[in-house]
Amino acid sequence: MIAACSLCSPATAQSEIYMRMGTGVAKGADANLHDVDCGANAPPALFGCGTGIDGAPLGARLDTASSAVVDLGIGARLAPGLRGEFLLGWSGKRKFRGNSNFLRSGQEQPVTGTVESLAMLGALYWDLPKAGPIRPFMGGGLGISRNRVSTISFKFPVLGPTAVTAVPSGNNSDLTYMLTAGGALPVSDKLSIELAYRYADLGSLKTSAGDAVVVRRSGSRTIAISGTRARMQAHGALLSLRYTF
Repeated sequence: MIAACSLCSPATAQSEIYMRMGTGVAKGADANLHDVDCGANAPPALFGCGTGIDGAPLGARLDTASSAVVDLGIGARLAPGLRGEFLLGWSGKRKFRGNSNFLRSGQEQPVTGTVESLAMLGALYWDLPKAGPIRPFMGGGLGISRNRVSTISFKFPVLGPTAVTAVPSGNNSDLTYMLTAGGALPVSDKLSIELAYRYADLGSLKTSAGDAVVVRRSGSRTIAISGTRARMQAHGALLSLRYTF
């Protein structure tokens, strides 16, 4: 996401060190929530194996809302046209909603929850030939994300207006990677403005094994269940400032 220093000599460019700060918005891709192990029985799986009421594998189809993203990067030019960066990225709390497909529970089974992520990556960027004042670039990164998901609620209107099952929240770490492309506009010898598209795979959100709270007309109870998971992916736009020391 960093423009090449077009005003520097090769020797100076080789030693360029910079800091980048950015903010933007990312939209989560559709996801499938399913059991970590659909055949688990100690404790039992939430969904189980097989097909649901809609003919799809048992689980929940989720639509994730947009959220703010914030970046802080420190990097250096490794060679003309090549930069390396250590990146810390935060994806703000984003809501998701969807529908599960348990059998004998009606077609309408709303699912709601929230998730947020903090990621650390090492990234490489390749600067392309300038197009007018703009320096296009593309890049990618690999690292670790820490994902936190809230309690997830499953509602079942056909079973009653207050029928709900709430499964435990969870925290987990997972492999993450990102791909990006954009352009940088120098506004001074040391400062550039960058606009980039980014695809990010943040790994999985995972609910913990534990007690689920089940509320029905007859009352409420807790049952032990195994964990669930869903793959998190997002597409976003990021506006950054890069300052060269």
